[in-house]
Amino acid sequence: MRRKRVSWRALVGSASVLTAMAAVPSASHEWYPMECCSGTDCAVVEQVRYASAKNGETELPVLIVTTKHGTASVPPDFPRRASKDGAMHACIRPVRDAMKLICLFVPPPS
Repeated sequence: MRRKRVSWRALVGSASVLTAMAAVPSASHEWYPMECCSGTDCAVVEQVRYASAKNGETELPVLIVTTKHGTASVPPDFPRRASKDGAMHACIRPVRDAMKLICLFVPPPS
């Protein structure tokens, strides 16, 4: 039976792609400030939606963000920080029986 040879270019290319893929999560995590992330609380926002909340007699939209760590609502006056990679990120921690938003990073306006 004849063996198929793999070229060195294919091996180097595959190794480069795998190295780049492995580096992506750690690269994005490097820029999170310590006051937001204790090493495990921050992640890319996977879903953004709005829910309505009553404020007296009026209903206001409330932003809800979901990451791999959970879901949290964003208060209207919550400070937003600039995202360094153009994606939305949130730092969310469990506090008692709820998830608490610690920091929110949004892409700069286009």
